Amino acid sequence: MASQILFLLVLLGVAALYRVDFFFYILYLMSGSYLLSRWWSRHSLGRLACERQHHSHAFLGEQVPVTLVLTNRSALPIPWVRIHDSLPVALSTPNFYSMVLSLGGHEERQLAYSLSCNRRGLYFLGPLTATGGDIFGFEERSLTHAQQDTLIVYPEIVPLERMSLPSRAPYVTISSPRQIFEDPARISGVRNYMAGDSLRRIHWTISAHRGELVIKKYQQAIAQETAIFLDLDQDLYHERSWYVAVEQAIVMAASLANYEIGQRQPVGLYTNGLDPLAAQPGVTALPPHKSQAHLMRLLEILARIESRPERPTLARLVQQFSPDLSWGTTVAIIAGERAAQVGEILLSQQKAGLAPVLFLVIPPGATAPVVAHARLLGVPVFRVWENRMTR
Repeated sequence: MASQILFLLVLLGVAALYRVDFFFYILYLMSGSYLLSRWWSRHSLGRLACERQHHSHAFLGEQVPVTLVLTNRSALPIPWVRIHDSLPVALSTPNFYSMVLSLGGHEERQLAYSLSCNRRGLYFLGPLTATGGDIFGFEERSLTHAQQDTLIVYPEIVPLERMSLPSRAPYVTISSPRQIFEDPARISGVRNYMAGDSLRRIHWTISAHRGELVIKKYQQAIAQETAIFLDLDQDLYHERSWYVAVEQAIVMAASLANYEIGQRQPVGLYTNGLDPLAAQPGVTALPPHKSQAHLMRLLEILARIESRPERPTLARLVQQFSPDLSWGTTVAIIAGERAAQVGEILLSQQKAGLAPVLFLVIPPGATAPVVAHARLLGVPVFRVWENRMTR
């Protein structure tokens, strides 16, 4: 813009010096064009509306379509506008989307591109900027229209059968001394009367219809719960493979939670990882539940969670939340090869009437002293690496 003003001033000086009408005509024409183009670009580009439309959540491996809706709310056409949308490098190569186009008065245009969700995480899209100007090139303006949006990519979920699980559940060999009670308010069916059955359980209406005594069957009042304790202290994973190990630990937690809720069993999550969206960064606690909405919330936390050094210890995490668990709850501990005080944690959980299971994220061939300690206590130990699980 400074160069155009300087040119007009020089032209004015030449016209005034030589007093040539032609120079004055050129000066009037250039000045009028300059003022008109500035007014045009400000009123047209200033009324350009941009909106980004996309799904806010996605599963690993999905392609997420993104639509940019551009609307010229002015009656004046926009000669040219360059759209630039900044994108995370993990989702798009190159890490931006750019397009140059023109818009007529009150015209709406849609631009589309897609994002490749190949890594779990919380991602920010944008900002979206629009740069435009007049046809003479007198002025160029850049405006930020769409603010940053978020996209959450869920972690990978691996069927436990593919991880070489040696039995239907990783803790079926643990006998639970807890009695499973029945809720008389929830009838699940009937069965034939057997000697010793209480007369209070006889379903008299169906018995009269069948001509024989039948007994009410009740649903369980206490479900077999699982509490997942996920240790994401970066210092407790091997420095050469901590990123891969942490991702494997998160995959294990997601797969185990998905399996349990698929079996209609409550599952909870407790982790010392860092949630960037948490109001108070620290530990994350999600009490056991068995609904699909609970599973999606759990997976969303696992998608956002990050590993950081010097996090609250696993022992502190278990000590803080295990007293709130029901007696007999299965405690699935997922930790790295350098996890400290695991033996003491397993022993304390057994003494509290809980059923601990240890999942060690450890490369093949590596050793961990806690394995022998856990087996002495009779605690099942699983070594997890590359979506494979061995005992």
